[in-house]
Amino acid sequence: RHVADLVERGAAGELVRDLAMPFPVRVIAELLGIPPAMFGQFRAWSEAIVKAFSITPDPAGADAAIDAINRFFAEVIDERTARPGDDLVSLLVRSGGKGEDPLSLDELVNFCVLLLIAGNETTTNLLGNALVVLLERPDLEAQLRADRTLVAPFVEEMLRFDSPVQSLFRGLSEPATVAGVDLPEGARLMVLLGAANRDARRFESPDEVRIARFAGATPDHVGFGSGIHLCLGAPLARLEARVALDALLDATSALRPMGPATRTGSFLLRGCTEVPIEAVPA
Repeated sequence: RHVADLVERGAAGELVRDLAMPFPVRVIAELLGIPPAMFGQFRAWSEAIVKAFSITPDPAGADAAIDAINRFFAEVIDERTARPGDDLVSLLVRSGGKGEDPLSLDELVNFCVLLLIAGNETTTNLLGNALVVLLERPDLEAQLRADRTLVAPFVEEMLRFDSPVQSLFRGLSEPATVAGVDLPEGARLMVLLGAANRDARRFESPDEVRIARFAGATPDHVGFGSGIHLCLGAPLARLEARVALDALLDATSALRPMGPATRTGSFLLRGCTEVPIEAVPA
């Protein structure tokens, strides 16, 4: 549906507005059992909260969005507790993990908010970053059209090359020495995932896009974090990106840039707010 909208707009198409933004919002909202009428509000809340991590923050707007979304999910949880359905919120309300008590109201609300924000911001950025590369490199677009088995490794290369989540904050649970610097327990670190993904000690020619870098190999980038901090939604984000790219390639014969992409101003996330594009019909 969203790819068709993008194609129909012709030279007036805009990737983020028409596909990269509404598609993952719809997916995560439907998983949570949220009616379509709320999709636009979901996106607005998400954008307001993420703006707190930009170089031009709006703390009041973020606080208002957090307050509104917390109230919304508290009401949803009350409703699903009384009348559970087959959605993810109902599943969380009914049971905890093996041997664990069900989540508290605060835990449920926080979990739903996390799923909403992480479930759409990251995939939106991944799709935007991937299309910017394809618009700049028609040779890569041609490779994907000629061999669709390259779509999955291309998604992994985009997660490495232009990581949607560039950095996150972590706290030390015990003293540690990193690169010769002694750090005390409780120290707060800003871990640069995007920098790690361009480490020449790990990746050959890290500043080049190699579309088949991870073909037939287990991806070893940290675009989704690692260990106990591995992104819960990594399989969903990968699936959404592959499905969206396949659908876009199916519906088009060419992708043409219609102007420069506009980047987000976040210091944690990397993506685009606007990618003017003409998706030429197949």
